[in-house]
Amino acid sequence: MPMPKVQPEKRVCPVCKTVFEVGGRGRPGRRQRFCSKACNAYARVREHKVKQMSATEAAYLAGLIDGEGSIIAVKRNQKGRITWRLQVASTTPVLLEWCIAITGVGSIVKRKSTNPKHADSQWWQCYSWNAIEVLKQIMPYMILKKNKAQQAVNELSNIQFTYTMTVSAGG
Repeated sequence: MPMPKVQPEKRVCPVCKTVFEVGGRGRPGRRQRFCSKACNAYARVREHKVKQMSATEAAYLAGLIDGEGSIIAVKRNQKGRITWRLQVASTTPVLLEWCIAITGVGSIVKRKSTNPKHADSQWWQCYSWNAIEVLKQIMPYMILKKNKAQQAVNELSNIQFTYTMTVSAGG
């Protein structure tokens, strides 16, 4: 018995407003929201999920980052832009879960220790745009790593989003 034909459904991309079809043979699946990977990436970059912290929470997180954390320039992409990572290391999982709870972003990474005398290491981390949004909230309370935080915020704030021009010219 042959499979019934699936009728495609027309959708409008929320980023570039292009009409595209989903469903059916040779088309994207029905769950696809954007017309392309580029539009999906652009939307993901522009959606910040960082929660607004109270002054006490921001000050405490700033102290954690000054003492047990780091602001790291991870790597450069082909255009020469750096990806920034914000992290806090601790052997106490409750502290790292608290970081996720108050910021609303990030993940906890765990690594087993090869030395039986040492505890397993773990850290909370978040990257680039979410890290910058966190840094903007906690920077007034930072002391030791305030210059590095300012450098990260300045660098990502200077990035020009030319994507909308390439979309309108290309499609």
